[in-house]
Amino acid sequence: MMRSRSSARELEGRIDAAARLLADGLPRTAAVSQLAERFRVERRTARRYVALAAAQLAEEIGPVDLVGAMAESVERLRRLAWLAEGRGNLNAAVGAERAAASTLAAIYRADNAAAAMLSGRTLAVAEPSDRRRRQHRRSIRGEPPDACPF
Repeated sequence: MMRSRSSARELEGRIDAAARLLADGLPRTAAVSQLAERFRVERRTARRYVALAAAQLAEEIGPVDLVGAMAESVERLRRLAWLAEGRGNLNAAVGAERAAASTLAAIYRADNAAAAMLSGRTLAVAEPSDRRRRQHRRSIRGEPPDACPF
């Protein structure tokens, strides 16, 4: 028995359903699973629905304020660190704080790169020192380092 193809109306409804799932914050993989089960289609087909829905949402949203999104991420991570510390889960608290710090560093780098581009400057790339080069060569050859750092 041959499967029947979806009509244009059905396809549009399925893409809209995928868009609603994504807009509600559901991860793509979970949306694919739900759509495949709900419409009794292959996961590959459900992935196509999700991809089309994501493209529609991106068009509707327009350009994203990347720095604003990263700042929200830092705030969320700090909140998670605070909750984890309050519950005595210090590993999770440290992990969240490290993630927040790396996000802040990324914002700083992006901001400096944008400022350099606007001013016409080029960013300097630090060359490794001679000592670092020697250490790297020795590590490749399997030789012991100059001195133990511990």
